[in-house]
Amino acid sequence: MAIDEFHDPEPQQSVYSDDQVAAWLRRISLPAQYAQYISTPSAIPKTEECLRILFRCQITTFPYENLTVHYSPTHRVDINPRSLYSKMMEPPHNGRGGYCMELSIFFHHMLRGLGFHVYMTGVRNRTRTDGEPRGEYQGW
Repeated sequence: MAIDEFHDPEPQQSVYSDDQVAAWLRRISLPAQYAQYISTPSAIPKTEECLRILFRCQITTFPYENLTVHYSPTHRVDINPRSLYSKMMEPPHNGRGGYCMELSIFFHHMLRGLGFHVYMTGVRNRTRTDGEPRGEYQGW
């Protein structure tokens, strides 16, 4: 089975509006050569270089953190994309990050809003010894 069989022929819609995607582009401090795309997010180049820059900007803006699970009354993480936008982009929360799943879902929908063909997938971790992956993969 070819990998292309898993790709959608057309980009899927993002839950975020063009204005929300533009606000995110402003927030992640894009390099100057990409600033022209803030007003028209869907026109951003769909290149590997651009994706690499977007990813670097995303991970340096929104930190991995797990404060919600420890310091909220419910100790539950809300992965609804609208809740994630509020947590990371809107007052009084903006500046927050999230668990890897929260950050991945948020970034996934931003990439959709830019017109990238993206899909979610599961991940498995592998234990490390002296910083190198060794041993069995852990469960889903």
